[in-house]
Amino acid sequence: MRRVEIIICGCIIAVLATLWAPLVGAAPKPPIKDYFKVDWSSVRYNKSVTVNNPQVSSQSQANQTSEQLNLSLEVEVSDPNRIIGISSQAEITQLTDAQSQTIPITPSSSPASRLAQRYDGLRYRQEFVTPTPLPKWRQVLQSVLRIKSQRDTRPHRVKVLRPSSLSIQLDTAMLPSTGAEIGRIEGHFYALSVDSIEYVDIPFEPNNTWVRVTPTQEIRVVEAKATASSYNYRIEANDQGATMGSFDLRPGNSLPSRLVIERQFLGPDGKSIHPSRMLNSLRVSLGGRGSGGGGNGPVKTIRYVIGVNPKHNQIPFVLEHIPLPKP
Repeated sequence: MRRVEIIICGCIIAVLATLWAPLVGAAPKPPIKDYFKVDWSSVRYNKSVTVNNPQVSSQSQANQTSEQLNLSLEVEVSDPNRIIGISSQAEITQLTDAQSQTIPITPSSSPASRLAQRYDGLRYRQEFVTPTPLPKWRQVLQSVLRIKSQRDTRPHRVKVLRPSSLSIQLDTAMLPSTGAEIGRIEGHFYALSVDSIEYVDIPFEPNNTWVRVTPTQEIRVVEAKATASSYNYRIEANDQGATMGSFDLRPGNSLPSRLVIERQFLGPDGKSIHPSRMLNSLRVSLGGRGSGGGGNGPVKTIRYVIGVNPKHNQIPFVLEHIPLPKP
């Protein structure tokens, strides 16, 4: 009996500690740049030679030779609830060769403007995951109190965040002058962050009532039909202010206080009926007409995922000792 009392007291202390933690106050959030880990993944040199036949070509054209040198980066994001998008290209600010000599930066290795880029959503892959077992103290407590566990211990499919890819076009003239490697490369890319994520859930059924999704946007479900294997809908949208929802988001764009970053259709279990979606596009249409099929049951809910206080961020990176291919 003494042993049982000690176990129960220990469990009570652990529960109280869990409840007390939120009251102490959350730790301050780290700087945005600390959410990223950047490394190079590949360096590719391509050469293309075109020979024209003057007897076939309608115009006299000289033979053409084109060369490309591309550096690919891999970017890991530690918190997809803070970071929702990464620019499609990186920008170089400084290059040095293997002897630490500065290499001039040409226009080909530095985009002319942030607006020439766009934000891409984060990428995911599917994995089957076995739920983590309950802590030993909870198993003992349930056994002592004769509480039957309601947890589903079967493996289930989840979306796992994948690293994002960035590209940098380098000047091919640097190949013979830098030796066997790039000694050091400094640069930056842009990331779109939010303070938090909110959800606006709307029943999947016709309704004449307008529902506000953001301070300047509202929607109304005009048509909604669903069976166990298919669905179709028509949603009207009313946008009272300028929005980038249906366009590419780019570094430097004006941003609202609330940004719709995804629209989901949820089944009876509250999960998306399209769990195989691998890319969170940042081009989201609030309204429109559409249909679909498959999934995990009839659609019950339309969910709008909202990013709160989105911000542009310039993320610096430094890489060293990058080998160069031989032409």
